[in-house]
Amino acid sequence: MRVVETVVFWMRWSVTAAVVAILLLAGDRSVAQDEIRRAATQSPPVEPIAGPAAAKDKKFEQWIYVPYRDLKSVFEKHPSAVFLPYMEYLRLWERAGAADRVAKGPPVSGVITQADYVATVDENLARITATLSVQVLGKSWSEIPIRFGQAAIGKVTAIRNGKATQVLLRGTGAGQYALLFPEPGTHAVTLELTARIRASADGHSFDFDCPTVGMTTFELTVPRPEQAVDLTPRLVALPVKTDKGRTRVRARLGATPKISALWYPRVGQKPDMDLLTSVSNYQHVSVRDGLVHTDVFLHHEVLRGELTQLRIAVPLGHRILDVASTQAKIRKWVPVDDEKRQVVTVEFIGAVQGKFVLEVHTERPAPAMGQVFAVSGVDSAGIEKSTIDDPGMTIHGIHSLDAVRESGQVVLTHGADLTLNVVPPRGLVRIEPNEVFQAIRRPAGRSYKYFSPRFDLRVSYEPVQPRITVDHATRLIFRDDELRSVSQLKYTVERAGVFEWKLKLP
Repeated sequence: MRVVETVVFWMRWSVTAAVVAILLLAGDRSVAQDEIRRAATQSPPVEPIAGPAAAKDKKFEQWIYVPYRDLKSVFEKHPSAVFLPYMEYLRLWERAGAADRVAKGPPVSGVITQADYVATVDENLARITATLSVQVLGKSWSEIPIRFGQAAIGKVTAIRNGKATQVLLRGTGAGQYALLFPEPGTHAVTLELTARIRASADGHSFDFDCPTVGMTTFELTVPRPEQAVDLTPRLVALPVKTDKGRTRVRARLGATPKISALWYPRVGQKPDMDLLTSVSNYQHVSVRDGLVHTDVFLHHEVLRGELTQLRIAVPLGHRILDVASTQAKIRKWVPVDDEKRQVVTVEFIGAVQGKFVLEVHTERPAPAMGQVFAVSGVDSAGIEKSTIDDPGMTIHGIHSLDAVRESGQVVLTHGADLTLNVVPPRGLVRIEPNEVFQAIRRPAGRSYKYFSPRFDLRVSYEPVQPRITVDHATRLIFRDDELRSVSQLKYTVERAGVFEWKLKLP
């Protein structure tokens, strides 16, 4: 069985109205449509009918009528009608669209395909030669927008096919311009730019806006040797020969709207200044299990300069368990024994600035019970010295040697089976537990603070003594020839236990 479906197109053209009726034999619709499009492409070209120019702005109208039974009424309504095969209609439709696209021309007037910048530092100015490869697509007087921001343009030249050609420069805004080309083709445009150089503590620099081009290269020559140059952006560095007494760099930048250059001597970006650091030293000293444990948190602040390594004084006899930091990256730490102390040199990966915390953890055997020993600070003679970095000073605690000033806190604790006796300290002030730094705050700890590392803190320890209380009840019984005594003793033992009782009887 063959099914017949009728589709009628009615279109109002520029001059007359036409009704297009298409008779489509039904089958596989996708195959039918492919065959129709193939036939449309193979048909000979038909030039479109040109209508009056005044009718071009009229709105295109289209109606589709389905099914076939309405075709008679359509022809009665529109007496001017014509039958046209569907594939012929598609071919005319595509032809009309292609003609419209040709009439409109390319989507842009031209494209800057490559930009090369060569900059030379001349005292306080950067002289830049910009070479733009421009592909002009328009027929005549095509306009290509460019911009260079604060850079001033001094001269513009153009070459086409190896010969000088005309190009006009028109200003369109602050730092914005347009290049006008009288004819299409490939043009090489050269512009001479001048930018101001800025001087700062980081070095010398300049920057300028530029057209965003797919391929951009930049070359800079500085009339000074051994200069470090930072380009922004800098995707790929290119090899370049450097003359004696000069520094030259060349890089491929990619598409970028702005180019920045900064240069400074390789030996140092900033002027040499004395290192200035301060430290807050928070110490926790605990006597337990036959050992003296010391945990120190050194809060450093670099006020000026940079730290690449740090020295820490540790008492002789201390076994260093760990030196760590969560903010600064440590390459290694090396302890060296001096006559009266250990000096630990900590090397960092890269220069350290600002604030960071350094943790030091040590332990050592506890002295004999009842013996007085120092747990922090310096010896008595060192209190009178001007600096803790004196090699002849005996160090009793963990302190920083490279800080210009040090202050901190000390917390003392002990095991549950010991009693800690503190010799009246020198250079320390007792503080309340709520004033203690959180990392070293301990229940029942003795807390002190100091404003200079030249202080003396000594302690001794002994086993905790039991505290014994007794409730003694005695009953006396008198008989004719004897006296009886009945005693009841209720003991309360605190702090420590006892192994035996001694009773004295009359």
